[in-house]
Amino acid sequence: MNGFSYGVNVNVRKQIYPKLTFYVGVGYYRHRINDIDSRSSFGKSDRRIINFASPLFILFYVDRYHYNTVTANLGYEYRFFNRPNFYMAAAADANFLYTFSQYYHITHNPGGSQDYRHNRKYFMGAFGNVDASFMWRRGRMSVGPRMRVPVYSTLRTDDRFPDENGKDFRQRWFSGVGGGISFVYQLKPSTGVR
Repeated sequence: MNGFSYGVNVNVRKQIYPKLTFYVGVGYYRHRINDIDSRSSFGKSDRRIINFASPLFILFYVDRYHYNTVTANLGYEYRFFNRPNFYMAAAADANFLYTFSQYYHITHNPGGSQDYRHNRKYFMGAFGNVDASFMWRRGRMSVGPRMRVPVYSTLRTDDRFPDENGKDFRQRWFSGVGGGISFVYQLKPSTGVR
């Protein structure tokens, strides 16, 4: 199961050493599963069975779903090749996810809507990431592309699916790659390039 997920977060940074920065932040993250590859005794499928209450006594399937989450993160960033207008950085951080709403797209529902929404609130899991960024600097503002590799993830199973209990966690190593744009604004003027 894979998906295209996205989010946004805001960090507060504190310089510890000339090239090392600690940061902490909060944000929003939509964890999406839109490429399902499940296997059963009937073979391979691009959908999953879901526990869905209905007066019809049939099986219901989803072909995509997502979790809306609030995130908290903390990490360290190391700057190198630090020049007046450009720098590169490598970072390691941890992201903690707390879901507040879930969405499941039912492939066929003769009794109603295909959109099944739920508002359960619980700790969903965590990611351990490494990042690389290439930043262009002008005054107090820096902007540039950022690449992220989730090295380790642990996510709670979902009891909406009959083969999961909602209590266990699913662990994965190197679960994908991500990209984004990073904007940095310094509240205090820089003391110079080091």
